[in-house]
Amino acid sequence: MANTYRDKVVEEGLEEPIEQTSPSEEARATESTETPSEPSRPKRRTPHRVPRLPKISGRWALRQLPLVVLIVIYCIVLVSNRYKVEQLSKEKIRLEREIDYLREQRIQMQREYQENIKISRIAQKLDTIGVGLISGPPYEIQREEPVFDNKKKR
Repeated sequence: MANTYRDKVVEEGLEEPIEQTSPSEEARATESTETPSEPSRPKRRTPHRVPRLPKISGRWALRQLPLVVLIVIYCIVLVSNRYKVEQLSKEKIRLEREIDYLREQRIQMQREYQENIKISRIAQKLDTIGVGLISGPPYEIQREEPVFDNKKKR
C-alpha cells in the first residue's frame, strides 16, 4: 500500500523523492565525488536557537515577587500538612497498640471470671468460710403465723 500523502507531496515538488541505494553504490558515489587532495568534511549543522532568558532587573524581580511569595506559602502549607499527617499516623499506631493491650486484658479477665464461676471453685471458697454447698433440692421455709389476704374478701 502506497503512502498517498508522501506521493502527493513528491508530485507537487514540495519534497525531493528519496532514492534507495545499496551501501556499495553509496560508497562508489562518494569515492567518485571526492578528490584525493580534498579531505571530506562533515556536513555543518545549523545551530538550534537557544531561548533567551529574560534579563534580571529590579522591575522584573518585583514583578516576580508575588509568585515567589505564593510558592513559599505553598511550601510551608505542604510541610505543615505532612507534619500533621505524620503526627496523626503516630497517634493512630499508639491507639491501635493500646486497643490491642486492652483487648488482651479483657480476654484475660473474662478467662479468670469463667474460671471463678465454676462450681468446684465456689465450693472451695465456701468450704474455707465454713459454709457448704447444698447437696439436695432447696427447701421451703414454713411460716408459723397465718397470712391474711385482703384481696379475697372483696
